[in-house]
Amino acid sequence: MKNVIISFFIFLLVANKAFATENNAVFDAKGRKVSNSTLSLDLNKQGVFDWNVYFVIKKRPSNHETRNFSVVQESLLQNRTRWFEVNKNEYVKICPLNFTEKGTWLLPFQAELDSLNCLCLFTDDFTRSVAALYIPDTSKKNLIDTNWILINQKIVNLSKGSHRVFYGKKIPSREKRNPESGFRNVSLSQDLIVDATEFSIGEAEWLERKKYDSIEHTGNKNQPFETTNIYRYANTRSIRDGLDSVYKILPIEQWRKTSLPFIEKRLNDVVVIDTSANGYRIPFYEEWGALQQAGSQDDFFWGNDNLLSGVVTKYEQIFGDSSRSFCNASGEKDPNPFGLYDVYGNALEYVLIKNDASENYSHALECRVSQEYDQSPACQLFFKMVKVEESKKKKICEGTFNEDGTLIEHCSPYKQKKYAKGFRLVRKLK
Repeated sequence: MKNVIISFFIFLLVANKAFATENNAVFDAKGRKVSNSTLSLDLNKQGVFDWNVYFVIKKRPSNHETRNFSVVQESLLQNRTRWFEVNKNEYVKICPLNFTEKGTWLLPFQAELDSLNCLCLFTDDFTRSVAALYIPDTSKKNLIDTNWILINQKIVNLSKGSHRVFYGKKIPSREKRNPESGFRNVSLSQDLIVDATEFSIGEAEWLERKKYDSIEHTGNKNQPFETTNIYRYANTRSIRDGLDSVYKILPIEQWRKTSLPFIEKRLNDVVVIDTSANGYRIPFYEEWGALQQAGSQDDFFWGNDNLLSGVVTKYEQIFGDSSRSFCNASGEKDPNPFGLYDVYGNALEYVLIKNDASENYSHALECRVSQEYDQSPACQLFFKMVKVEESKKKKICEGTFNEDGTLIEHCSPYKQKKYAKGFRLVRKLK
């Protein structure tokens, strides 16, 4: 797998000598043997950032600035793989699975070790999964501990139990609703690692290494990022984290020889989705419904209270406090029981929806904008909130006149924006 070349590492000792495993095997970020070659790495380069380069982490010098690193416990342990859920901008410490096994830490960016050989690092401001590799100094050279550090991500076990998901049907003419619409209990087979917040402007800038200055992206860098090229950012994040690309662009003739469903058909090629790949994508409609409900059998994860009760303001808001904001920064309200923020509001999020009478998918908004379809309680709530906020915003954005009689438009062109659109990424747990 060319995306997971995070491997050059097993040959490295603290003395900068080659650390060869049995048969010179090389491993990737998931601890899988991927080749039988020995590679080299210049450890003398400082401050070099490369998504495909791992560094040997060394002991902290005695004169190093002392920081308060918090020990984090794994959220999940399976064999010799651990997953740690951590927040952004934290100083965290991760210790070896077995303190009696001395070994070498490898990480795709610079960090430090304490006297107990625990890994100390700063999680920075970007959502991602970091694979920290620990190679015990034992006679079993093919042994490796993989430690997934999930920054601003949550493990959600969707395969346990059933989930209440709303299906909205087209409303017959002269009727108020379709009797076939409503909640259904669905079973899901895939456990997920889910971004706790919506994909942000700042994360798009970091992945693309460019600044967004357009009207649509002006504002707080933690606000949701709006784009229709979701697959590009999902794949870039996958490559960065040493995972597989879920979305692939294939020539039409090549695609016809596969059984992969497509999400977009273009003039000369097709954007397909490979759901067997372990990389980032947006959630399927049923997955998103389950993530919103967080196991609740009520209309909302907090119960059946609607907008009028005021409970929603604890969890959701559509527009920001400023008249020039389309929405809030992600994660400013309280999360749902799964630890996910803004699942009913802030931005209307894109999901994967299966097209009628085919095995293909499309990226579509979670709520149907057309009034011809029944809306879920969550979508009804969202659009009610939009109307309330639009009414407030209209009063703020009403034009006033200068002394010469010319009109001042306080919010133009922002006042034309009804609500924000965004997305969040998920990937398979394993």
